[in-house]
Amino acid sequence: MSTDGDPNTDHVQSPPPTKKADNVPETQAQAAPEKTSRWKKTLNMLRSKGHTTKPPLPLPLAPPSSHREAVNQGAASLRQFIEADLREMHKEAKDLTKYNNRLTGDLQILQSIFDDIKNNKQNEEETLRKFRREVMKVKLTIPSNIGAHKDKQEKKLQLIKELICGEETKRIPQLHKNPLFETSMEFKDFEVRYDMLEDHLKLCLLCLSIFPHGAVVKKRLMLQWWVVEGFAPAEEVAEEYLKELMDKGFIIEAAPGVNSCRFHPFHRSVLVELAERARVFKFGKAGSPTQSFEGTFQACLTGSGLISYEDFKKKNDEGTLDEPIKVVNALIQELEKLHLLVNVDEHILEFIDEWFGKMKNLNILYLGRWKAQVTHHIEVEDPKFFEKLGSLRYVKYLSLQGVSNIIALHNSILELTNLEVLDLRACSNLESIPERIEKLQKLKQLDMSECYLLTHMPKGLSQLTDLRVLKGFFVGKDEYHKGCTIGGLQKLKFLEKLCIYTDWKDFPKEMHVAEMEELKALTKLTITWGVGTNTNTNNDPKTAEDKEKHEASAGTEGSAKLPTSLEKLDLKCFPKEKTPSWLRVENLQGVSLRKLYIRGGKFRDIGQYQGVADDETKRWTKVERLRLKYLGEIEMEWRQLQGLFPKLEYLEKVRCPNLTLFPCDVKGVWNKKD
Repeated sequence: MSTDGDPNTDHVQSPPPTKKADNVPETQAQAAPEKTSRWKKTLNMLRSKGHTTKPPLPLPLAPPSSHREAVNQGAASLRQFIEADLREMHKEAKDLTKYNNRLTGDLQILQSIFDDIKNNKQNEEETLRKFRREVMKVKLTIPSNIGAHKDKQEKKLQLIKELICGEETKRIPQLHKNPLFETSMEFKDFEVRYDMLEDHLKLCLLCLSIFPHGAVVKKRLMLQWWVVEGFAPAEEVAEEYLKELMDKGFIIEAAPGVNSCRFHPFHRSVLVELAERARVFKFGKAGSPTQSFEGTFQACLTGSGLISYEDFKKKNDEGTLDEPIKVVNALIQELEKLHLLVNVDEHILEFIDEWFGKMKNLNILYLGRWKAQVTHHIEVEDPKFFEKLGSLRYVKYLSLQGVSNIIALHNSILELTNLEVLDLRACSNLESIPERIEKLQKLKQLDMSECYLLTHMPKGLSQLTDLRVLKGFFVGKDEYHKGCTIGGLQKLKFLEKLCIYTDWKDFPKEMHVAEMEELKALTKLTITWGVGTNTNTNNDPKTAEDKEKHEASAGTEGSAKLPTSLEKLDLKCFPKEKTPSWLRVENLQGVSLRKLYIRGGKFRDIGQYQGVADDETKRWTKVERLRLKYLGEIEMEWRQLQGLFPKLEYLEKVRCPNLTLFPCDVKGVWNKKD
């Protein structure tokens, strides 16, 4: 994704040289900030503080003069740690007591108000909605480790973190603002390695400093962010950047085979210091990002809203209480300078309509879920503020992932003519998107996955000629020709990735495969069959078997095939036992298929029943990676699989009880390299 021709590149807005945002000229404050120059000045600010490209290596600490001295130093260090732990525990105990008393009082007040509402016969919906919001706010203040139903995945992640980092992890957030931290050898060693990175890699790291300690972040988010910011020209290049940062130890893979990453807690603490020096974000005492954004051009939602009462109070203290207009105007000016807004830890999204529309220079608006855990809850209290979306004409990246209570996308989104990435994944209440979505001509990625109420695909999708990635494309049996069809996607000459969701057991038919064959740029195809497609509506098993045999044999010769450019095929909940003609090995010989993933369903024939013998035309001669998960019907021995997949390098086998003698490890993984 290039920034050439973008309106942002003609209006540069970089962080001001002084701390006060009021020093920025008015003409610049109203211009759209341009990312490349802005981030380069960020690096220059770091260098101006004495951090050159290759600073001298830090001197090692003087070794102890004797063994006795070393022992004494170790004992003294342990005593300090123990004393610090005890002080912290005493403080936490007092804080918990205060919190418990405050929570009990809040609950009594809420219960009293609710009793009054129940006794009032005029239970207006608006009153209940407002009261529910207050209840939710109190509920979200309860620490997750006290809750009776703490998420199991979070428990696992916490256990992993403690095993890796030990008890020192608990003290790492307190390193922020510690005067001894920046003079430590570990800090200086990290700085040396950081300063040896190229500028674009430094920027990639700095922007990730807002994620809290222990956070597991999706790789997809990082790659898209870097591309939209202009750090990488394309997602493929961003993947190379990520690999380099992982190889050098700056970013850690959350788990093998998982598309998520995390930071070592110590590294994250150092990045917070570096990011704060350059005024990329603002952080609190414990190193957590704050909602304050004065002079940074980048804001975080951390649970207090975009502009909290504290912001108002601070501004009023600077002026006079009888001048509220002055306060509002000052805050609006800061909103107009924002370039990025990320939801770090806001569970209830609520904005003042007028203020939301003032963020007219935003490039990235990430309101959705970024955590790898799907249990992270976000909801919109009142989606009315989305009517102001049209004012944000420079937005390139909009994420509403996992946000509930959004029933329909407001037509104002069609005014975002610079939008490149639209993430609607897992918007569980979403029922419709605008019919004239073709107005978003710069859109490159559209994700509608897991929006199961979204059953109509606007015909305007076929006019998004720059689209590269389309996920959540619904194919329904009843209204297939009323909206955009697979055939309509043939106009999308750059479409590389297509994820289809269907409630149609017989999908894809011959016509669908023929339509997909015309998608010449397609390299990744995912098909998911919904609940209900795996149930057999025919009570006569013999009749059902005869029907499947007829369907499998019909059109085997001269039948349509998948596009030859296809490199990855992912099938989920495959509803039939018989392999259709388009999936038979001999019909995939001309396809560039290197990855084959089959998860769930009744699938049982991967080629072992197709007369392989010594016929290479009936082998998967190009497949290198294979995943077979939750397939109870498939039967095969390891030797058979090797004959079918002569170039196999990696295999995952999960809950396939009839796949026998497979040399997989305890996780079901076999790797040829091992």
